[in-house]
Amino acid sequence: MWRRLNSMGLRTKILAVCLALLILNSSLAGALCYTYVTRDTLKNFYQSSNDLLSQINTYLNNEMRNVSLKVMSSNANSSYSALHEAVRIGDDSAYTAIMSSMADEITEWQLSDRFVSSVYIYTALGTFENFTHVKQPDFSFLDSILYEKFEEDPNLFVAWYPAMSSPVFRDPETIIPVVYKVRMGGVYAYYIVSLYQREIQKYLDETYSSYDYLFIVDADGAPITNTPQDAETICAAFDETELEPGDAASLELDYAGSHYLVTSTVMRSNGWRIYALRSQESLTGNLTRFRTLIVLILACVCLLSGILVTVLVRRMTGPLIGLAQLMDHTTQTKNFDVQAPCRGGDEIGTLTASFNSLLREIKFLIEQLNIHIEALKEEKETVKQVQTQKRQAELKALQAQINPHFLYNTLNAISWQAAEQGAMDISMLSTNLGRFFRLSLSRGKEIITLQEELDQVRSYLSIQKYRYNEILSDCFEVDDALLNRQMIKLVIQPLVENAIYHGIKPTDRPGTILVRVKLCPDGQGTERIWITVEDDGAGIPPDKLARLNELLAAGQSDPNSGYGIFNVNQRVKLYYGMEYGLMLESVENVGTRSTLVIPAQIMEEGEDLSHTVS
Repeated sequence: MWRRLNSMGLRTKILAVCLALLILNSSLAGALCYTYVTRDTLKNFYQSSNDLLSQINTYLNNEMRNVSLKVMSSNANSSYSALHEAVRIGDDSAYTAIMSSMADEITEWQLSDRFVSSVYIYTALGTFENFTHVKQPDFSFLDSILYEKFEEDPNLFVAWYPAMSSPVFRDPETIIPVVYKVRMGGVYAYYIVSLYQREIQKYLDETYSSYDYLFIVDADGAPITNTPQDAETICAAFDETELEPGDAASLELDYAGSHYLVTSTVMRSNGWRIYALRSQESLTGNLTRFRTLIVLILACVCLLSGILVTVLVRRMTGPLIGLAQLMDHTTQTKNFDVQAPCRGGDEIGTLTASFNSLLREIKFLIEQLNIHIEALKEEKETVKQVQTQKRQAELKALQAQINPHFLYNTLNAISWQAAEQGAMDISMLSTNLGRFFRLSLSRGKEIITLQEELDQVRSYLSIQKYRYNEILSDCFEVDDALLNRQMIKLVIQPLVENAIYHGIKPTDRPGTILVRVKLCPDGQGTERIWITVEDDGAGIPPDKLARLNELLAAGQSDPNSGYGIFNVNQRVKLYYGMEYGLMLESVENVGTRSTLVIPAQIMEEGEDLSHTVS
């Protein structure tokens, strides 16, 4: 997209950007407006749905409470006193006389409450009903499911059951049984009140028909009213929602291929859960016209604004386009004698005046440039030669620390004299020192093999072990395949020297120097040699270690921190490039590891390495 925009003219760019911003802002405003209205509609629905379910909850709670109060009040009614007395004394002869009055009481109860289908009372004296229903011939309360909960929990006084066919009467109606355990004549009696499912369903359907689904289940999820298919999915959505009895909560749910807004509440009297579902599409469908109106208004606004922007942009960019055409013509013809007409005092007029002034200045500079161009070429070549010579001088200066010619000859003579006089320790010491200087000299070569470099380190360690015989030991771990690889000389010995003097010596305890050389890939198809010198000495404080590594990475030095490691690091970076060099790892009172990384390439003596210097 940016490439296409860059290839357009200025006028087209401004028009494209203005129109894009206009369309973007208009679309964003319309989308925000529509989103706000949609959210407000859903919010109002949630509040309304919570209120409606609270009304259902309150109404059904009152109806269920009325049933409970009827049981309690009838049991305490004076008309039941004969029954209480007969149960208390176990007078079976009074059963027939009491049965008639109890049938009238039950009939009056059923007629006064539209939700009550039947009432069946079980007592120690016998059972009572109003004989308007045909009883199941094999029904026995103590053997039925209606008594199981009381048998399992002796402290239970009210048991609610899900919708079912009546276990007491031959009745085609689906009923919802509720059983009350009451005290009668010193023993317990049981009121089995059957509620009409159709009356509860009728109340929900007629009063709250705006919902797509409205149903009730008991505390165990069993249906109380008619439930939709796969109602368990709806109930499960509220498993993690802890609702107190009487409270209502809402959430969104994908069900039966549609997105629904679901509200649920819990009844205080019996733990029934009421669920109400309304599809979001039915709520927001009325906003379609509103959305269409927004789109039409925004389209008109964008069209009128686009026309106005086009006219303004053409008027504003006309002089600028004329100036651009003149610039292009000047560039192609190399004719700097032209002058652009200056119109107005705005930024474009200022730009035109600056362009005219620039043409005059360019003409003058071209003349001066032609005069000095040859001089600049000569000066550039001279600077290049000076820089090359300076770089070579720096490499020589960093490497030329000592000249071991005369020392080697003198030590060779000392070694022979000491051997003749039987001073073997002195002879061995001078021999190793002579070998050290001979390897340092390397016949004037700057590039030696890894084998020669390690021999020089071993000679140095042999000399140092004479001095620190009791506290110094060494170990070499070297890949033999690398011994013929070539490298710049005098880079390992300074690291070993640094490990002895700054690592092991300050501890006053025996220490070990470990020299390890291995080949490591760099992840880019090339290989590098890692040379590691470790000691188990005093270590380096963290703040000083960070400062040293910062200087080493930058190829700088610190005169207060020793010369050897910085010399090695600078020489390696000058020969091989800034990506190579030295880094330190250390833990106080544990030890220090110096790791030198160089390229794993074979270089012939005399090869020009100046091109690798960063």
